[in-house]
Amino acid sequence: MALCRSVFSSLPSGYEASLKAVHYYYSEKIVVKKNCKNNTARIETQQAMCDWAEQTFGPVSDPKALWDRAMLEMAELGEAVADRDISEIGKEASDVLILLYRLVDQFGLHLDAELDAKMAINRARKWSSKGDGTGSHI
Repeated sequence: MALCRSVFSSLPSGYEASLKAVHYYYSEKIVVKKNCKNNTARIETQQAMCDWAEQTFGPVSDPKALWDRAMLEMAELGEAVADRDISEIGKEASDVLILLYRLVDQFGLHLDAELDAKMAINRARKWSSKGDGTGSHI
């Protein structure tokens, strides 16, 4: 918990609320959020994640390898969701995102910018709800 306090105290104001989602990592307590409020602050950047991955795993020889690995991580995420294993869901989803950040970086793209652009498209579309929390554009 001391590490968690030191991380919180060293951040600019406004970051503490969004870090509660990762607080469990240090305190082993789970914080479950039902919506996306207060999830705007980020500590890691695409560049920092990609630099870490390259130092840890080496350069990417084929971007398809990142896609393949992301699919394996998606399967692990699927298992965690099926088991309702809250302690693993966030970790597995994060593994997928780390790989996606690294994958788009191979093509000179920035995932956050791509996400913003895609949401602008999605917001302009007409949608049909499937009744299960998902839907399709029409």
